[in-house]
Amino acid sequence: MKVLVTGATGLLGNNVVRQLVERGDEVTVLVRASSDSRPLAELPVHRVVGDVTDEESVKRAAADVDAIIHTAAHIHIGWTQWETGRRVNVEGSRNVARAARERGVRLVYVSTVDTFGVGTLDEPADETSPREGKPNCCYVATKREAEQAVQQMVAEGLDAVIVNPGFMLGPWDWKPSSGRMLLEVATRAPFATPS
Repeated sequence: MKVLVTGATGLLGNNVVRQLVERGDEVTVLVRASSDSRPLAELPVHRVVGDVTDEESVKRAAADVDAIIHTAAHIHIGWTQWETGRRVNVEGSRNVARAARERGVRLVYVSTVDTFGVGTLDEPADETSPREGKPNCCYVATKREAEQAVQQMVAEGLDAVIVNPGFMLGPWDWKPSSGRMLLEVATRAPFATPS
């Protein structure tokens, strides 16, 4: 199978690429010119330089694939990067979804569990939960809007599935991203209370 992966230099995307390569798929990755090349070093992938925010580069990357896995995202907890978050997470996702629809291929859109509402121990939140109750921020708001855009395109004929992973830790975390918190905790001086 020929698969396009966006966000291939990030924690999730890089692990997805490695799994696809291991199972023998032909992998194309859409990478920004400014992206760190280390996560893809020595991997047998076809690289297309571009950006999810540029519809033409997305179409170029998707030109000869059987499926698209869209993991690229701008993650920012707060409101100071609203324009970038919206451009990448909403408009970029629309570009990727349009390319999948035009090619007639399945899209796996990676969102976040943070788009769900708040659950309880007895009734955990899931895709049917109300979408309120969690503190809002640029990342959550733009991922919710992107989900709505993908769902609208599904209503118009796009073959897509939306997945909502939670907090991620794992190998190939080059930045580091999620693992940064653990590294910070691990490298701080031990906490001691006064006696």
